[in-house]
Amino acid sequence: MTANRLTAFVSLLALSASAALAADTRSPANAANSAGSSRSSNSVFELHAAPRPAAPTASSPARRPALTAEQKALDDILQRAQTEVTALAQSVQAMPYGPARDGIERKIVETKLRYRVEFLRALAAQQRGRGELAAAQSTDAIVDQLLNPKPVPAHTEAQSPNRPGTVK
Repeated sequence: MTANRLTAFVSLLALSASAALAADTRSPANAANSAGSSRSSNSVFELHAAPRPAAPTASSPARRPALTAEQKALDDILQRAQTEVTALAQSVQAMPYGPARDGIERKIVETKLRYRVEFLRALAAQQRGRGELAAAQSTDAIVDQLLNPKPVPAHTEAQSPNRPGTVK
């Protein structure tokens, strides 16, 4: 019985110490200004926030490598797609479930498909311009598959090739 009380006392002591430590180290100012603190400012247990990198300003913009004309054209397509889809997604956020919301969700899917096709067609044109005909044909095949998806054959249990006991 005394062992259980001792364990409970130690657990309670550990919980209160961890709560006090957590409250004391939420910000460096609290750790230095806490009244009655027995720790020195260079304590091993004191937590410090890691220095943040300087935020980009007008005089020092975020470093981004210069884009080629081809990359810029593709990036413009992606930016337009993101802007349009984000606007549609924000409009659907506040809308209650129902046919109107379903219509906007379908429009989001159609918009994503339209911009994906536009992106891939521009990429295929760039690949042809560089003389990469095999890559352009592959990209065109992806566009064709997106625009004209082939139906997936429905297998019944008797027709399934992965059915146990089927001879391959």
